[in-house]
Amino acid sequence: MNICDTSIFGNTDEGILLEDVNHVTIQRCRIYQNSFGISMQPNEEEEDKPVHIVAPKGRSCTVETSECSITKNRWWGICCKSGTNFTDFNSRVSDNWCGGIRIGINWQGRVALEGTTIEYNRGPGLWDEMKHSKPP
Repeated sequence: MNICDTSIFGNTDEGILLEDVNHVTIQRCRIYQNSFGISMQPNEEEEDKPVHIVAPKGRSCTVETSECSITKNRWWGICCKSGTNFTDFNSRVSDNWCGGIRIGINWQGRVALEGTTIEYNRGPGLWDEMKHSKPP
């Protein structure tokens, strides 16, 4: 799936919600004033946890963003969990209320940022939860 040159804003929930996908490319998009910026949910329901870019159980996925503006969302701009391989090139993640980029428990996935500007978020700009958890 490719999402290019698009403005996504003013949604009560996620700006982008991806379910059960293998590869997504998001380029030159403005994602702002949503509940979460970019989210992906696994097939199964997880009722009490907010889950964002997350691979379906037992699978991995690849999400690539480039030259995007992910700003002023009510929670995290981007959140990576579960088997997600996430790469960003030259995007701006700013002014999100909870924080910029959250790297959750992500045992199989890799996260790479290149030329990414993370600034003026109300919470941490970059939060790596891996150091607070133990492998399954």
